[in-house]
Amino acid sequence: MGEVVGRITDSGDRMTLDWKTLARLNVPLVEVTGDHRIARCTAHMAEMLGKTPDELIGQPCNRYFCHGADVGDDCFCLQPLSAEGELPSRRFVIRNRDGHSSLLFGQALPHAEGAFLILQDMTAQLQVRRQLQHHEQQSEFLSRVSNRMITLPADRADDGINFALEELGRFLQADRCYLFRFNSERQTISNCHEWVSNRCRPDLENLQDIPVAELPWFWEAMASHQPLVVNDTADLPPEAGAEQQYWQEKQIGALLVVPLVDNGQICGFLGVDAVAQCRRWQKSDHELLSLVGDLVRGLVSRKQGIEALENSSRRFATLADAVPALIWETGVDGRLCYGNRHWQQFTGWTAERRDQGWDAFVHVDDLAKMVIKTDACLQKGRLFSQELRLRRADGEYRWMEINGAPITAGDRICGMIGSAFDITDHKMVEEQLLALNDSLEQRVEERTAALQKLNNEMRTLSLAVEQSPCSIIITDLDGCIEYVNPKFSEVTGYTEKEAREKNLRVLKGEDGCSDDSLLWKTLTAGEEWRGEFHNQRKNGEFFWEMASISPIADSDGNIRHYLAVKEDITERKELEQAVLHERDELQEAQRELQRAYNELKATQSQMLQQEKMASIGQLAAGVAHEINNPVGFIKSNLATLGKYVDKLRQFIELQAEILAEQVPAEKREALKAEEKKLKIRYLLDDIPDLIAESLDGAERVKTIVQNLKSFSRVDQSEYSEADINECLESTINIVWNELKYKVTLERDLAELPRVKCYPQQLNQVFMNILVNAAQAIETKGEIVVQTAVEDASVVVRISDDGCGIPEENLTRIFEPFFTTKEVGKGTGLGMSISYEIIKKHGGDIEVDSRVGEGTTFRISLPLEGAPAPDTDDDQVSN
Repeated sequence: MGEVVGRITDSGDRMTLDWKTLARLNVPLVEVTGDHRIARCTAHMAEMLGKTPDELIGQPCNRYFCHGADVGDDCFCLQPLSAEGELPSRRFVIRNRDGHSSLLFGQALPHAEGAFLILQDMTAQLQVRRQLQHHEQQSEFLSRVSNRMITLPADRADDGINFALEELGRFLQADRCYLFRFNSERQTISNCHEWVSNRCRPDLENLQDIPVAELPWFWEAMASHQPLVVNDTADLPPEAGAEQQYWQEKQIGALLVVPLVDNGQICGFLGVDAVAQCRRWQKSDHELLSLVGDLVRGLVSRKQGIEALENSSRRFATLADAVPALIWETGVDGRLCYGNRHWQQFTGWTAERRDQGWDAFVHVDDLAKMVIKTDACLQKGRLFSQELRLRRADGEYRWMEINGAPITAGDRICGMIGSAFDITDHKMVEEQLLALNDSLEQRVEERTAALQKLNNEMRTLSLAVEQSPCSIIITDLDGCIEYVNPKFSEVTGYTEKEAREKNLRVLKGEDGCSDDSLLWKTLTAGEEWRGEFHNQRKNGEFFWEMASISPIADSDGNIRHYLAVKEDITERKELEQAVLHERDELQEAQRELQRAYNELKATQSQMLQQEKMASIGQLAAGVAHEINNPVGFIKSNLATLGKYVDKLRQFIELQAEILAEQVPAEKREALKAEEKKLKIRYLLDDIPDLIAESLDGAERVKTIVQNLKSFSRVDQSEYSEADINECLESTINIVWNELKYKVTLERDLAELPRVKCYPQQLNQVFMNILVNAAQAIETKGEIVVQTAVEDASVVVRISDDGCGIPEENLTRIFEPFFTTKEVGKGTGLGMSISYEIIKKHGGDIEVDSRVGEGTTFRISLPLEGAPAPDTDDDQVSN
């Protein structure tokens, strides 16, 4: 605009003004006559008004260029200059044929017959100013909401979300702002948070468990992970019929929704509504809603993360023993307080040796480095990784990779936790590779020094290059070969003539071991590049090369060529691969040995348990036999004693009758007094009762002895027919002392056919289950023993109402050595052996348990009995 004013000012009067020159400046320009009419205007000005220049000529100036109140007044263009010499100017709005408005700034330059009016479009500047103001308000809003949500603790996430919804709804002047989240099965979605203006009623309770399938068009839009913009719910595509009906029933006139995406999956959506009216949502509204959605999703994720962390801490103990690594933990004093099963097996450390520090395990030469690392971890919270030698339980030192991290409670470090991996084999391979690399580096350095030394003697250099055991190539700046020595031809199969016609890329193999961009970046910087190539010979065979590539510069320092010295290292690479393959085979063999060792250990423990039970059975049989004879004597003697007492009673009664007739009265009275004093009548009445009780006790001892013999004597371990009910009764009698103080035992025994089996082994199974059931009952409880015939099988059910078995332990209950009892109270072999016994009988054992309700074991045995053993197998079993 200043350029136009300058040209007009310099032109002098109107008669000498070059109008065509001004028109070519492509600015809005009008000339006004002395009677306030348009004399002429530029095409650009006429286009802004939606007219042609001819249509404007002769029109009153104030019809188009006024400021509202000036309509009908004279045009401001002919006003004189101000006292300060400023030109008349004004801002006003014009409207073209399309109805669009523009804000213009006009400046008048009077002359002898009228004035020139130069105009400038200010519409864009006004829009920018408004956008800046809106962005400032938006930034203030985001700062306020984000500060509130970031500072809130996770347990107050709902307060933060409600605050964000209210602030967002008020800022966007919406009628409703809401957050929806998927339910657990992801088939329905519910409104979990809502804010409504005073123009609406809350609707959160009615927006629960909405089936996703009812709004297919909406969810297809959400699946794009882009905002859904609906300016008018009455103007939707035909496929959105269900959504249109739903929103109009809710009186929603317009809505703006953004999906909440977590790890690539939609977890909900955030939206705003305009109720009973349409609304044109702006791009800034989309962006603001997306930013608030990110804040809300972050707060929800933080809350879920804390909940997940709490759950994971409960699984740590189980996980630590399951991972194939040595897991350890120390207190803030650096002394070990925990080691998983692998750590204890490797080091021999136990929980009773909590006073031990790293000096008890780490090699003395590596201890100082370990102390530095652990001190930095405990004092400054630094993670560390250290390779050192760790003493194994057998005294051998093994190379281990130790990784550690601080354990924090708030801002306080309260210990360390970490892992250890045996890298001894890796270290051995690494040392071999380092030795090979050192040898190769030394050879390359020696050759490089020799080449540099002979640089001043071209003849010697030429001979050295021609006879070099390395391939030597000189290329131009594009990598096209200009020279190769004989070794290159020998290695690649390309003759010197063939090579001169090709680029070095002709050797590029199936995969590149070097970064080409780094190579060229190094060379163009004037530096030497070293690396390896997996190249391809002319005959298609692949080979490895160690390369050293250097730029060749002229006297001015400009790079003209590149020199490549390459050595065939295929044999070395094959050796490396062989070493790595051998290491992998050794590691696999080690794992196989470890698995075999674990299986052998489990088998050995089972055999020891079986031998122990057999020994106990032999001992019990012997004791039962020894007790049986004295019990027989006692029963026989008590029976004889009863007969003697009856005879004595008859004699005493007869004697009393005779004495009553022959003895004087005073002596009879004396005898009666003595009889009463000695309680002779009471003794005669009580002795039969005592004998009867003693006989009953002896019979009870005999029954126990018979049950003990039936349960554990060696001859019953043979394969024979047995009554399962009798086996159960025998076992119950044996373990009754364990049950009677806190268990009520209910029997529901059906009539069963005799089954071919190993009775003693089944007794052992029943005993294990009954004892475990009693131990699962803390105070008072009930055990129910049932038998039945179902589907050609004898079925035994033993149920208790004890504490139950956690779900995570049900799948491991039959594993060898798995136990949840305290150390010293269980070997973890009882249920494993029981499982093997039932499987040996061709049957099945199942367990159903609910924590807090109880456990039921179901044992099924085929009616045809266990498979008959071979003689050799039977001997082995015994």
